[in-house]
Amino acid sequence: MNAIRVIKTGILLTVFLSFAASAQKRELKNQTIEIEGKPVNVVTSIPQDTRENLPVVIFQSGAGTPLNNWNTVAREVADFAPVLLYDRPGIGRSEMLDEPPTPERITEHLNKLLSELKIEPPYVLVGHSWGGPLINSFAVKYPDQVVGMVFVDETDIINYKATQIKALQRLGVGEDKYDVIEKTLMKYYENSPPGIKAEHEVITQLTEDDIDLERFSPGINVPTAYILAAKMQELPPDFPEVEIDIEKWLEHSVDIRLNNFMAKIKNNTEATLVVASHAAHYVHEDDPNLVIEAIKRVTFPQIGNQLIVAFENSGEKGMYEKYNHLKSYYPEKIFNEELLNSLGYTLLRAGKMEEAIAVFKLNTLQYPNEANPYDSLGDAHVAVGDLKKAEDLYKKATDIADQQDHPDKDLYKSKYQKIKNQQKN
Repeated sequence: MNAIRVIKTGILLTVFLSFAASAQKRELKNQTIEIEGKPVNVVTSIPQDTRENLPVVIFQSGAGTPLNNWNTVAREVADFAPVLLYDRPGIGRSEMLDEPPTPERITEHLNKLLSELKIEPPYVLVGHSWGGPLINSFAVKYPDQVVGMVFVDETDIINYKATQIKALQRLGVGEDKYDVIEKTLMKYYENSPPGIKAEHEVITQLTEDDIDLERFSPGINVPTAYILAAKMQELPPDFPEVEIDIEKWLEHSVDIRLNNFMAKIKNNTEATLVVASHAAHYVHEDDPNLVIEAIKRVTFPQIGNQLIVAFENSGEKGMYEKYNHLKSYYPEKIFNEELLNSLGYTLLRAGKMEEAIAVFKLNTLQYPNEANPYDSLGDAHVAVGDLKKAEDLYKKATDIADQQDHPDKDLYKSKYQKIKNQQKN
């Protein structure tokens, strides 16, 4: 069951509902710790009463960008999940490594940081721009630790060069122009601080190499959100002239990247793709609520979809285990009798009888003293022709309803009598 959502934001269509801020915000704790003998600037909000299995949301900034660019988003996310932000080596207030900051090296460094802080999985990874390949690299190395991913206008390192060349060709410009632009950018970053320069050198090298796809292709199927910025980012006043229509180049690039994303997510059982026509590259600064909602969706993915995937993979037992796992950390108010009841009837209408019966049965186990779950399970058994089982379930619903003077007791009783008479005939 695929649940791919493509949402065009801005003038044309709709935007995610903004996440309502709570009155009291969690405090974010700033600290400096040593990893491999070098100081690392870290910000966390890991409350002592964290519910079991609640993922920790880890942020990876874009190239050369310190952690404070996430401040607005992180404060809101900390209201519903633990968070970790940090300055990568050589960025912000963290000291450089002695070797190039390759994705694999950054993954190793982050793993040591998490170990030092005693922050256990599971993790939801959020990456902006260059942070996208970095969270992919972590998920390749530690796939069992990652339960969700959010890509905020990521640098698609695998398709980067091909995308830019295709966009230039649509402008009627040859491939040689790409080389000119890249050299111009390299010169622009020559005078950058060492840490920023080192990251850009790694990125440039990767875009020129034939990349092993497995380096950035985690073999996991987890809830994922992609946000693609479609508005022109204002360039710094000292940015060099590249002698092309940059806005048109961006427009073509966004169109090509969108097709790339669609190919990437088509097999994901729960993926959300947002094209943000109103936001530039730093989406989380232009529209924090959009990113907050994406993180929330990934941290607490659609329950129905999660249960069906679990059923498809591991049967009824797997579905029940997944339900209990989600219940251990989701907001308590989400779980009620109606949640499973609605899912069961959706499956019944879709002709997924086995799944529907499993969901209705789960509802009777969760709410054994309620009449409606037994009545609904009875409906499912009628649908598959098991009238004797349906009769027993309708009788159970009728007995509970009578004891509780349930408003639907007459309905349950009539269904019971009807199926009982059918059995006699």
